[in-house]
Amino acid sequence: MSVHAAKESKIRVFISSVQGELHNERKAARVLLSGDPAMGPHCVPATYEDEPASSAKALEECVALIDECRIFVLIVWREQGHLMDDRSITHHEYLRAKERHNAGKMEILVFRKGARALKREPGATALLDAVYADGFKYKEFEDYHELQQELSRSVSKILESKFGIELSTAEEQASLLTIEAASDFEQEHTDASWDDLDTHLARDLVAAADGVSRKSLDLTTLKKNLFIRGLLFQSGEGDYQPTAAGLLLLGKKPSAFARYVHCQIQADAYAGNEVGPDTEDQANIDSSILKAIDEGIAFVMKNTRHPPRIVGSRRVVLDEYPREAIREALVNACVHRDYSIRSRPIILQVFSDRIVVASPGAPPAPLKIETLRRGTAKPCARNPIMAQCLFHLDFMEKRGSGFRRIQGWMEAAGLDRHRLREVDGYLELVLPGPGDDLGRLKISPSKLGAVLPQKLTAQLNERQQKMAELLASGVTLTSRFCEEEFGVSRQTSSADFALLIELKIAARIGSGRSTAYAFYDGK
Repeated sequence: MSVHAAKESKIRVFISSVQGELHNERKAARVLLSGDPAMGPHCVPATYEDEPASSAKALEECVALIDECRIFVLIVWREQGHLMDDRSITHHEYLRAKERHNAGKMEILVFRKGARALKREPGATALLDAVYADGFKYKEFEDYHELQQELSRSVSKILESKFGIELSTAEEQASLLTIEAASDFEQEHTDASWDDLDTHLARDLVAAADGVSRKSLDLTTLKKNLFIRGLLFQSGEGDYQPTAAGLLLLGKKPSAFARYVHCQIQADAYAGNEVGPDTEDQANIDSSILKAIDEGIAFVMKNTRHPPRIVGSRRVVLDEYPREAIREALVNACVHRDYSIRSRPIILQVFSDRIVVASPGAPPAPLKIETLRRGTAKPCARNPIMAQCLFHLDFMEKRGSGFRRIQGWMEAAGLDRHRLREVDGYLELVLPGPGDDLGRLKISPSKLGAVLPQKLTAQLNERQQKMAELLASGVTLTSRFCEEEFGVSRQTSSADFALLIELKIAARIGSGRSTAYAFYDGK
């Protein structure tokens, strides 16, 4: 198979069919391919899950699905599966995949559970003998974590060599770290039903993840897509029900189920800088994660100050804390907390001089708090299914940059950098406030629209917009600073300032070597 001239956005990967024995392994493969930080953006898993009314029907449907895919993943253990013409359906799937491979249309990966000498049913032995005779390489594994590691490495190689999709070293490391750190919590089977989910949120998620319109998603397609992403499981009766990840992300009220009562945010606002017997405000935020994050931001905004400031001829209302930093802190707490600690909620505290967001549990292994503080930690998710879903909905970045981004937003707002520590079984993030010095607050880039009309910013390129943001936040710029900051020539920086002056965004102050530029104040 030749390398594609144009990269394919989503590579469909068929996972071979065995209905019972390899349930956990097939689920682990689906989760990796749809939720892993490296695999997820490039792959879509395809599986045949319905218990067939007849072997012939199952084979026909499996073959049709295989023909839509570019990679075939064969997983074999002891059982042979359903038989048709003296061969298992899985064996027929393999033969179809081999035909497509010989035609240059499919790559085949084989994973065998257990040693070669392990006693297997005749059909499984015959299938493996065919694989050996055909000369396909195979990987041996013992449990589903090892399968995920081997599958991650193998698919990464195929993406690069056959599809021109080269994963960075950081992405590959993130994949292996996530496999190591991931908990089993997300895939717990809940007692909730489909009716306990917010179907509007579910449609938003699948539409965003697959790049399709909400109207194109009929109920069957919607459920199967959520199943593939690890948000639903199939009960013994064949009905789709939410996994723990599905309930927390899409449930109308996850904490209504006794096993998930800890899945909420306990919010308190205090008048002073210490915990006291009385609170100014409090709330138990028990919505789905997608809604709880917005409700947590609203709680902070309600219980903090918003001083006005006149910039040029415009009145701008500032926030005491940057909304972006609060949002990122809550996203990190919800996605990376240790949900196996069932006695503790996430804690959100608003004091007169700081905000505290505390997430139950230590950083997921192998991460250390020292590397988190330095901002040098490799991307790693304890709950990768939820992390990937929030990434699709633009709630978070996927590269482990959360704490660096918080630091940037705090500094842009004129505040001190965040502090991070472990205390009493919590990972605690502290966002220092301005205290009594509200004058130190700077205009956040998100407030630029309140200062500059869109018709002006639309005329600027990305570099010029950044210069406008700095000017609007109170920074005085020089040509030398812009040349070093943006890597441009003196001629380019001069042209940038000329445009900003023409649009009445910047004003020249001083002359000669003392020339600088400040935000235009209307005079």
